[in-house]
Amino acid sequence: MYINEGKINKLVESGDMQGLEMLAQRGQWEECLQLAEKQGPDFLNTYLMKFSNMMLQQGQFKELARVMTRYNTPAVQQLLKVYKTISLEVLAAVNDIELQVLREML
Repeated sequence: MYINEGKINKLVESGDMQGLEMLAQRGQWEECLQLAEKQGPDFLNTYLMKFSNMMLQQGQFKELARVMTRYNTPAVQQLLKVYKTISLEVLAAVNDIELQVLREML
């Protein structure tokens, strides 16, 4: 019912997490991550990991660091490799703006 009406947030709020997966598949990451955050850290970390995998494949390290900063860079095991990759890539780029974003993330 909610899907047909385009109210995925209502679907998620009702306890059906398929809405988060639908948003992720559609590339609506900002909405997906905001809703996942409201559902708790486990959901947020799961979708941050999915988002991270996509961004790493695309080489979007600076944007990924900004998103992680927005969500307070969760200190969870599954994201540690992501942080390492972001750090190495940004340090290798030696770009002042990217280094500032990295400092904020860490």
